[in-house]
Amino acid sequence: MSISDTTILFSTNTPKPENRKAFITHNSYVYVLDGTTATDITGDTSGAYSFIQTSSFKSASYMNGVYYLSSSYAMTSNETRSSDADYIYYTSSDDIHYSTDGENWTTVSAGSGTIYCLSLTSDSFILGTSDGIEKIAVTNSIPQGGTQNFSSNASSTLSSYYEVWYVLAANPELTESGGDLYGTTDFSGSSSSTSATFSNVGLWAYYPGRAKWNRE
Repeated sequence: MSISDTTILFSTNTPKPENRKAFITHNSYVYVLDGTTATDITGDTSGAYSFIQTSSFKSASYMNGVYYLSSSYAMTSNETRSSDADYIYYTSSDDIHYSTDGENWTTVSAGSGTIYCLSLTSDSFILGTSDGIEKIAVTNSIPQGGTQNFSSNASSTLSSYYEVWYVLAANPELTESGGDLYGTTDFSGSSSSTSATFSNVGLWAYYPGRAKWNRE
């Protein structure tokens, strides 16, 4: 391995444990991890994997027996603990691309910063972006264009002073305000505001019982 090598570890992180799988990209090759083995699946034509782009994979999801890999920051499905996925999503810039078959894609602009992470709830997508946390409406698993206000203090805590690289809805079957949510903050490279402080960098959580986000 040389200093110019690029290695990225990522996974499906599905609600159902049986659909979880980890991958590693090293330069132009991608491997699926299984215990102590790493199997090269670059260009695999078995049908078990679908490659949305051609290389530099760094996100993955699962639907209908197929593991989808993308070079986008974020990829997910509408799988829940009690139901299989029938929609799959990936991002580019502030666009969300969605499909029911993994081949024909529809694009919706979120009107947000660059999307780093997608987390689906029953009524919305929670977005981790270059401009803080954002939310867009979802109707029957279809993302709608344009951002919405949160019902909580999310926008003032995980604000545009920070980059939000990770968001997680613990139970995707619940609404944005009805379930446990988690998010991480880091300094925004474009923000010079004195309002951005190290004390606000790290893990944040929202619990319905307190109805607001707090630094953990």
